[in-house]
Amino acid sequence: MPSQDSIYKSLFSQPEVLESLLQYYGPPELHKLLDFKTLEDVGSDLLGEQGQKRQSDLIFKVHFFDKHYLYLILLLEIQGTQYNDMLVLRMLEYITLIWKKITQKDKKNKKLPPVLPILLHTGNRPFHKPTQIKKILAPHPSFLARFQPQFEFFLVDECLLAPLAKQRLDPTSILFASNQAKNIDDIWLALKHIDRLADNEELRELARQLLRWLIKISKKELNDLEIESEDIEPQNLKENLVMLQENLRKMRHQEYEKGVVFGREEGREEGLEKGLEKGLRIGIAKTLETIYQFYCEGDVNLAKTKSRMEALLGQGFDELVQEYLNKLP
Repeated sequence: MPSQDSIYKSLFSQPEVLESLLQYYGPPELHKLLDFKTLEDVGSDLLGEQGQKRQSDLIFKVHFFDKHYLYLILLLEIQGTQYNDMLVLRMLEYITLIWKKITQKDKKNKKLPPVLPILLHTGNRPFHKPTQIKKILAPHPSFLARFQPQFEFFLVDECLLAPLAKQRLDPTSILFASNQAKNIDDIWLALKHIDRLADNEELRELARQLLRWLIKISKKELNDLEIESEDIEPQNLKENLVMLQENLRKMRHQEYEKGVVFGREEGREEGLEKGLEKGLRIGIAKTLETIYQFYCEGDVNLAKTKSRMEALLGQGFDELVQEYLNKLP
């Protein structure tokens, strides 16, 4: 199975995915100015393969305002460890290299094309390195400030965007939600969104790639998945989606059944009354959250949801139960 950087490069090389990235997570004013039918990968053409560009970095040009070209640089930062604080300098270097190559090829053109540098950070912790060149400059007198480069790249920080991504059905959002899935409920939601995407015949191959990636990363969390990512083919995509949803449905119900038991066991392990109370609270909170998720996703109707929640009253945590009851219509 390909690595994460090769998966991301493959997906964002597709116009549908790159378009959804810019539409939902790029500068708000930009998307409507671009003609994605003219999108062209120019990374190898401009910078070649001689060490000037990492294999996972992408460079495109696309028709833009008044039929000029905009150059897009997309750097994929997978785990936050591939670059030091000088990442912003590498971005600036890319831009100057692009401009240099363009002027060498077209000596008659006296204007440099605009460039949008984007860093897509896919780690599970927020990106913390400098995004502005001024942040890596040594202290200097204020009168020198005007003579220093003014540069900043656009940051798309996947882990911070995951809550928003879970609410959307575009390809980029589904990828973000899948990659940042932390539990069965997150995986279940990503799976449902991939299923919706697969209903569009033109996007079915894209849905297959997203599903294979979701299965690969979910294996770490869910050892009981009865399918391998390599088994997903176009002809059995919908069949496998149904099977996976059924597998996850069973797992989620098992989580519900184990909720209160888990709390009591954790309390006993601490061996104190305080520990028992803490354990029960954790168990009831876990159970309430699972019940609520079942309702939100349409698996259980309102009456049954209320009945399940009310059954947890009288165990010393009525305030917590009432908090969840108040979320219901």
